[in-house]
Amino acid sequence: MTQATIINNIRQSFLYNLLFKKMPDWNSATLCRGAVGETGELSMLDGIIREMESSFCKGIFTQRKSFRFVVGDAAATVVVDAESYSVTRDETALAVDCYCRTSAEMFGRIWYDGYRPGIMDFLSGAIECDNPLLLPRFLRAFGK
Repeated sequence: MTQATIINNIRQSFLYNLLFKKMPDWNSATLCRGAVGETGELSMLDGIIREMESSFCKGIFTQRKSFRFVVGDAAATVVVDAESYSVTRDETALAVDCYCRTSAEMFGRIWYDGYRPGIMDFLSGAIECDNPLLLPRFLRAFGK
């Protein structure tokens, strides 16, 4: 990760925390959550995908389940079973068990800050999901 990327991550973290009236989290793991995409912007989804391997919990799912997450302009399909998971970085036309679309800000709050969406998040359109009852189990499968 380049010095410019780290500075950009610090700036984004600071602004995010200011907006939500929190003190900045100066932990370097938090500041370096994402990866630099082709445009040079921070890709939260890439950072989360990198973290998934170390946090995967076996046995949460007994049957194979597939999830498609669209976070801003980025998309990933995650397939999880009892023993493993796999990630594909694209938005394919294949059917999935759970389709979820939200903003990078909302996804970051859920993944990093422990926020659990309520009914109003779904009704307001902040999160679009065709099977929201699978989402808590997905988070548990990755230690969240």
